[in-house]
Amino acid sequence: MVVPMDAREFVDMVVLGLGPAGLALAHRAQARGWEVLGVDPQTQWPNTFGVFADELPLWLADAPGIDTAAEVRMPGWRRTFRRTYRILDGEALRRRFDTIPHYVGAAEQLDEQRVRLDDGRVIRARIIVDARGARPAPVVQQAAGVFLDAPPQRRSVWMDFTRSGDTFSYVVPTPRGLLVEHTLLAGPAMPQEELRRRVAADAAGLGTRTGETEDVLIPLGPGVDGAAYGARAGMINPITGYQVATAFKLVDATLDALAAGRTLPHRRLAWRVDDWLLRRGQAVLVALLDTPGATREFFAEVLALPEPLLWGLLTPGRPLATMRGMAAVFLRLPWRLRVLVLRSVGRRMGAYERLPE
Repeated sequence: MVVPMDAREFVDMVVLGLGPAGLALAHRAQARGWEVLGVDPQTQWPNTFGVFADELPLWLADAPGIDTAAEVRMPGWRRTFRRTYRILDGEALRRRFDTIPHYVGAAEQLDEQRVRLDDGRVIRARIIVDARGARPAPVVQQAAGVFLDAPPQRRSVWMDFTRSGDTFSYVVPTPRGLLVEHTLLAGPAMPQEELRRRVAADAAGLGTRTGETEDVLIPLGPGVDGAAYGARAGMINPITGYQVATAFKLVDATLDALAAGRTLPHRRLAWRVDDWLLRRGQAVLVALLDTPGATREFFAEVLALPEPLLWGLLTPGRPLATMRGMAAVFLRLPWRLRVLVLRSVGRRMGAYERLPE
């Protein structure tokens, strides 16, 4: 809720950034009896979010949205997964979480316990969390989308590589209509107009355009140090771009750690090792873009994995499962792609990457 600031200048927690991760954290902190202030110049969530329903924590198991079957498509075959993919009703979920005082504007963090609002006031807090989204990075996930009036459906096309060898289509029902997106999974940013051209071809014949569009640009770099959350903390999966379900799942454990002064869950050794492994995988995805069609050929093997191996690979914080999944993919690849993988993994790490300490 957007409310006028009162005269108090000390609170238990200030959350800078009220996207899904930041607002969920603030909402759950308030449920514990903490006095919380949220700060964000925006009051809406413009993008569409999807999660696998079994990843939601118990307190959010009934998150509003549309439950669908998730399907992947390759030339000559398709596959439907056994998990339920929920396209969240972002506006309804935001209203559920929006129970805290919200200063509409920007703020500068002065130190660990003070922020200066852009109206000049200084607010002191026991805990300040930075949830203002990901920092710029050389590798991004990028998409262009259009909304269509189309017949209702209960199936999501999670990844469709039948039209392109290096990017894919994503088609999901949403409260705003059928969303058709064309996506670059991970790589240097490409011209947005090219993605718009591709999504126009994907959307042809599926319905009538509503006039609404959606552009996505997600930096896939590491997070900042200190008390940060969501994308700002580097919780984005470096190879899938997903982080919303992870942020929801870790909210309560993060609040426990903040209250006790312990290491945050996503900073523990298993998470840091897994992040390092996934960034090796990200280097592979970037290298694949240099060879036309290699991305599609690679993902034909990834998406054909048995589901336990696939979800182990794509679920963050589980390095042993990630290694098993990576090994299984490598053994399925033809030799020329194995050589490409080995060369890309052996390249000098980018300046923004760090080994786990």
